[in-house]
Amino acid sequence: MPFLEANDCRFYYQQKGTGDDVVLVHAFTSSTAIWLFTNTIEKLAKKYRVTAYDLRGHGSSAVTPTGYSSAEMVEDFFTICERLDVGKCVVVGHSFGGVIGMHAAWSKPESIRGVIFSDTYFPGLKSIEPDMGQAEPWAELREQMMKCDIQLGATVDFAELFEKVKAMTSDQKAILSRNMGAMSANWIATLGRLAETNAGSAAFNEAGFGLEQIASINGPVLALYDEFSPFHQTREFLESHLKNIRSEIIPKAKHLAPLQNTHKFLKFVEEGIAEMTNP
Repeated sequence: MPFLEANDCRFYYQQKGTGDDVVLVHAFTSSTAIWLFTNTIEKLAKKYRVTAYDLRGHGSSAVTPTGYSSAEMVEDFFTICERLDVGKCVVVGHSFGGVIGMHAAWSKPESIRGVIFSDTYFPGLKSIEPDMGQAEPWAELREQMMKCDIQLGATVDFAELFEKVKAMTSDQKAILSRNMGAMSANWIATLGRLAETNAGSAAFNEAGFGLEQIASINGPVLALYDEFSPFHQTREFLESHLKNIRSEIIPKAKHLAPLQNTHKFLKFVEEGIAEMTNP
């Protein structure tokens, strides 16, 4: 498997295709597996050079004690792009991957052609979107963990989740696997390794990327929000404040559009990349 060293961390990555650069950034607690499972890399690589990598602490990348805020992960993003000779690129980010993409576009606009993000919650906009616990995946996860006699709070708290996953017994893991399937249960089991890090809190810090910074982004943005997303106020704020934004709703999806409506997600992504690379 291909790895590179950047910012005191070992990162797993994939790069395929030729043409204009597109970088895929997965969600918090996810990995490049989402792009492989949905055939996103393969499909986009027919026209573009596609780079995807596991965020620090995720997938096959190394776990570090710190470095999980969007500001720090933007540093990882640009270092990885430099090491892999990625030029001015379109960033496609799912959930927290969208925060990284937008933070990068604000930090170094000369390096980013545009950002396409899917159902992104911005810590810097928490004043208009205060209850992240509305997110359907968290409610579903709470329900599944309760079946294993593990209690999670109504408000999203990843630090608590990481600690409780780390402490799970083999019997609890078996129950989870029976109820959710082996793939989902294995994903949850990997989260325990983040218990010794500050990821659960750092990823939800504003990290110098607040309302003012977000609203100042001038580059092209395609905001994809799911039909059953709780983040409608965020979408409305972005539509009214960004100068160069288009937004679309992905039907039948509730925060996991790349998986829940892959066809529509990829259709919008391909259209967005084409517009951003051929303005």
